[in-house]
Amino acid sequence: MQSGGTFRTNDLLIAGSGGDGIYILIGGDVIAYSIFVGSSGVFKQSGGNVQSGYLDIYGSYQLSDIDGPASLTVGGNEYINGSAGSFTQTGGAHTIGGDLFVSWSSGGSFTLNGGSFTLNGGSVEVAGSAVVGRSAVGSMTLSGGSLTVGGSLIVSDTAAAGGGTGSVLQQSGGEVHVGGELVLGNQAGALGYYLLSAGSLSVQGADAASQFVVGNAGTGHFVFDSGAVTVDGLQIAVATDSYGVLTMNGGSLTVTGNSGDVIGSLGIGVFLQQGGMHSTPDLVLGSESGGAGGVYGLSGGTLRLPTTRLSALIPVVSSSRRAARSRPAPCCLA
Repeated sequence: MQSGGTFRTNDLLIAGSGGDGIYILIGGDVIAYSIFVGSSGVFKQSGGNVQSGYLDIYGSYQLSDIDGPASLTVGGNEYINGSAGSFTQTGGAHTIGGDLFVSWSSGGSFTLNGGSFTLNGGSVEVAGSAVVGRSAVGSMTLSGGSLTVGGSLIVSDTAAAGGGTGSVLQQSGGEVHVGGELVLGNQAGALGYYLLSAGSLSVQGADAASQFVVGNAGTGHFVFDSGAVTVDGLQIAVATDSYGVLTMNGGSLTVTGNSGDVIGSLGIGVFLQQGGMHSTPDLVLGSESGGAGGVYGLSGGTLRLPTTRLSALIPVVSSSRRAARSRPAPCCLA
């Protein structure tokens, strides 16, 4: 256990190789060429600072700020592998200069349940699913590089203990690719934000499960200022008592799947377009009987909707209790 001072090695720091091993850091500094956490090993950091050229996790790495400010800085690549490989962050700051690979060869999980994760370059590749804020407030920031998630990417899974301002994924550059669902505010009480000011976002996969969901059973907010977004389908406010708001100020949003936009299935869904280009094959407001309904407000930019879907749009909008008085008319028909 290290509570202060500096531990420095120009070689490999190993925890749990061929047997149980645990490294506990509650204060001070660890500086290593590389850190390896074996399948039976644990690296528990609740304070202090870790700087490593590489990080290879087959066991458990736990990052929190329970005992004081904590930071983990990996200059090169970080790997989370194997059936026991897991990285759980409930506090502190986590920065990777190279790439993050979750399930590089098999297994592995990454959970951000507090604190902040920053990617300024390189790439993050998650073969399974990734969660930003499972039951506490989490923050992920991308200003460059690429984040690829083969499964689902969830921003705020459940209600954060003690409330809080919600979990957020903030993108000011780079690329984000999601093969499954991208969900903001998954379960009841969850509050998730995605702020996109530059770069690109793609939610596209091999089946209909690739949907961008803003407010599944909780509350979701997507603020889109610039960049390019391409999704198979868009759903806003899916379940009863859910709430979702998409604010588009610029950039381009292209929906490629036949389901198009579904706004306010059973919850309250709002799409506010104040700029940019939005192209979709279908636009449905309030799709479920007894649902709270959906609203589309167009005050700037361009909404492109095929003429073949115009007749399908009108009766659905008319049946939406909340949208009936402010039914939008497509401004540009392809």
